[in-house]
Amino acid sequence: AATVAKLLGERHNITIILGGIAPRIKDFWDIKRRKMKLVGQKRFPKLDIHLDPPFFLKDEPNFRIIELLKNQPKGRKVLFFLNRKGAGEISICRDCGNLLRCHHCQTVQLLSDTRCRYCRTVYEMLSVCPYCQSANLQAHGIGTRKLLGILRHSLPKYRYGLLEESKEEKLDADILISTSAIFSYPKLLASFQRIIVIGIEYSLHLPDFANLEELFLQFLKLGSQRVPLYVETQTPDHPIFRYLRSAPH
Repeated sequence: AATVAKLLGERHNITIILGGIAPRIKDFWDIKRRKMKLVGQKRFPKLDIHLDPPFFLKDEPNFRIIELLKNQPKGRKVLFFLNRKGAGEISICRDCGNLLRCHHCQTVQLLSDTRCRYCRTVYEMLSVCPYCQSANLQAHGIGTRKLLGILRHSLPKYRYGLLEESKEEKLDADILISTSAIFSYPKLLASFQRIIVIGIEYSLHLPDFANLEELFLQFLKLGSQRVPLYVETQTPDHPIFRYLRSAPH
């Protein structure tokens, strides 16, 4: 849409004003080359972000998160945000906690892969962890339906809802599971008192700046609600988290 707007502006010789939660890298490059002008920038409050181990690493919920949900006051709503791009399966060593990666581009891989899904590098199928030589390797991935089933089993007293691009179920539930479709419902997004983000590990390790940029913007949108933001990750020292936790926005 922004590209079309720019082309129309050039064709009709008119000024185009673009809005968004934050400028993208390409926009900053155009500003530096004086093809665009930054006329205003919103400052976000510092994010109240908490990093936790993978929520369903062994198909069992993270104990700390479950305790938080068990003890939350009545009437408070929780959003589980599942990043669809990050929902691809990964493989992890259950002894040392390292992710299995392509040795060429560092994209996370599955045990069954013999060719990188991103750079197409060919390698031998792994049977042991390359870091600690353990054979205790596990594939890990989760979708909205699997998440819904595990939560219902662990916390049966709550009402659950589901929001996807093509499906809406009980949006007034105590706990709502959603993909990025939630951003089309700003009033609904503002109604939650706690947000939990899962399934981002694959997305964190794609060697693609546009993918990380999109993930960062999603965190800004979620964090701008001024509620505690819990994120499951195996790599809490990732640059995206260091910046979100320390830098002013």
